[in-house]
Amino acid sequence: GYISVSATSASSASSAYGAYAVGIESDSISGTITNTSTGEISVYAESVAYTGYTLATAMGISADYLTGDITNEGLIEARAFADVFAEAAGIEAVDISGSITNSGIIKAHAFGDEDTSAESASAAGITAVYGNIAGNITNSGTIESIASATSEAEAFGVYAEYVISGDITNSGTIKAMATAGYSAYAAGIDAELISGTITNTSTGV
Repeated sequence: GYISVSATSASSASSAYGAYAVGIESDSISGTITNTSTGEISVYAESVAYTGYTLATAMGISADYLTGDITNEGLIEARAFADVFAEAAGIEAVDISGSITNSGIIKAHAFGDEDTSAESASAAGITAVYGNIAGNITNSGTIESIASATSEAEAFGVYAEYVISGDITNSGTIKAMATAGYSAYAAGIDAELISGTITNTSTGV
């Protein structure tokens, strides 16, 4: 199947504006989320304004408090563009009791407007930024994360900020690239609290 989602916000007023787009979003469910080998999720968010704060968020799969696994075997592409802050994530998980597995392709691209000076961009292929992950994160496919902004940019292939009870394993390809005028940070795998192991196998890049 094919899921295509687009959200655009544009204004000339001096205020805060945002655009949020997500391919699959779940909250407090018991089950699994799977994008099969023939599945494609394409998400685009854009937020621009002449003045004021703009935020664009694009996520392929967003799961909060999930009792089950998240699996991607197909293609997930999340793209975000904003004057001030753009963020894109292929898969975002918040406090799930299962594992996250990618054997397909995940692309997360976040871009700030080059004409503004106070913007930033953040991109992550797989991210777990709040709550715990009681399982493994495994990549045997391809993850590409690109962030570009005038001020600050950060790009992660896999980013785990909170506790992961399992392992992180890469046997595929992870690419992370950040470009910025002031501060740029890129990491293939960034795990802050993990009770398991991080492994890049002989086939991993």
